Amino acid sequence: GNSVDANDINVNINIEQPQQNVTVNTQEAIRRVQSIISQYDFLLVVERMDESLVALSFRMGVPLGDVLVASSKVAGASYMPVGPDGSQKKCIRLESSPKTLPDSIAQFFRGSVWHAMNYGDYLLHFVTDASLDRTIEAIGKIQFQERLQAYRQLKTDVHRHCARTIQLPCSSNGTLQLERAAESCYIRDIGCGHECFDAYLEGKSSMDGNW
Repeated sequence: GNSVDANDINVNINIEQPQQNVTVNTQEAIRRVQSIISQYDFLLVVERMDESLVALSFRMGVPLGDVLVASSKVAGASYMPVGPDGSQKKCIRLESSPKTLPDSIAQFFRGSVWHAMNYGDYLLHFVTDASLDRTIEAIGKIQFQERLQAYRQLKTDVHRHCARTIQLPCSSNGTLQLERAAESCYIRDIGCGHECFDAYLEGKSSMDGNW
């Protein structure tokens, strides 16, 4: 993507003088963020995953089908095996985060101490987010939005088509099914349903062009 210089960005993350012994070396944080972003040609933003993957498809010159993903962990709706490769022979439910936090915890996360302790993380996220915006601007917002809409529609269609064929290590009711998952996934819960995805995209490509 288009690299963003952390020194050029005024990051307002509410850094105040904390009440506890927490100091913020902003120059060191900037140096480390610069070091991180200089090592990668492209960084994805989790909260903007669809946009990140579409931007990646532009940059790499690949069809949307090559960056299509299926979620293997959906909080509140899925299970995951316990231990490496399900070694404990059981599944645990992924619980959703609480919609509201206790006031004392919420206040701490909004406070200067927390922000000071995590200044580098906030800076890295801010810079990566800004870099994605610059990449989209370089591509052209209209062209990008058209492809983003096409990507989201394609993702909806292929998920609807392949939903029943995707076999994760844990079933929808929490039953461990490692053997079935091994037939559906590349490894563990990665790339599950890929054969169905490929077949669907191949058929769509033959009808509609390159996907």
